[in-house]
Amino acid sequence: IIFAGKNFARAGKPLSVDIFRAKFSPAKDLSFIGESFAELALTASVLSDDTKAGVDISSFCKIEMLEG
Repeated sequence: IIFAGKNFARAGKPLSVDIFRAKFSPAKDLSFIGESFAELALTASVLSDDTKAGVDISSFCKIEMLEG
């Protein structure tokens, strides 16, 4: 999962999060009628990736605080 957005705790500076492994649970709700076109609520668990190892390397994700 790759998330690119803004970190409002750091004055809206860009943020990038790369989650290496995740396991999604079945959809809790699939709504076609509402204010939005369609809505799909998902939950997921972040899992450890055994191929990511070393000093200062997370086995779960990589977070980059970008300047911009």
